[in-house]
Amino acid sequence: MISLDKIDRKILRFLQVDGRMTNAELAEKINLSPSACLRRVQRIEDSDIVDGYVIEGHVPANDITRLLQQRPEIVGLTAPGMPMQSPGMQKPGLAPKNYDVLAFDADGTSHVFSRY
Repeated sequence: MISLDKIDRKILRFLQVDGRMTNAELAEKINLSPSACLRRVQRIEDSDIVDGYVIEGHVPANDITRLLQQRPEIVGLTAPGMPMQSPGMQKPGLAPKNYDVLAFDADGTSHVFSRY
């Protein structure tokens, strides 16, 4: 289970407002180097469980923030198939595109949570 510190929560708040900002922009806003910022964002995105929800694959941080705010009755989120234009799979600073993040429940039913 991931433990979010004050900086992680700050990252999630900024990404909630503008989930498409570049890593360099985010790093400047939270006073971290771009590499340290990217490592934190990737750690959040790649975690298995966040506050009781399962996160599978390269789910963007802004989707995790939305999940934690809305607290839907689901098991978790997934970005199936390692999408090539998802965070961590593409060049740093590019916005995610051309894939869906799915919400899934205990019986395996899924629906689109976010579309990029």
